[in-house]
Amino acid sequence: GDTDIGYDISKLCVKSECTIEELPKYLFHYFERVPTEDELNHLIGCTAVSYYYWTVWATYMILKGYKYDNYLEKYTNVLNRFYNSYIEKNKEEVWS
Repeated sequence: GDTDIGYDISKLCVKSECTIEELPKYLFHYFERVPTEDELNHLIGCTAVSYYYWTVWATYMILKGYKYDNYLEKYTNVLNRFYNSYIEKNKEEVWS
């Protein structure tokens, strides 16, 4: 929830449409130091979850009759990038 810094920062990342490469900058400003791999990885996972929620929202809006196809495509593409990055960084933990 909102007490998890990964969730808090991921909301900012989603709103500003930052890339995976820009995430360390967000964490640097929060911690005032270079983030650890675990901290960065946590933010990648939280941002993937945030984009998932936005994908669900866009789907809901389409079902309600709104023209949100462009949002659904955009959020799905970004979600996949963050998800794939998270899985790649954690493949040993995820698959063992």
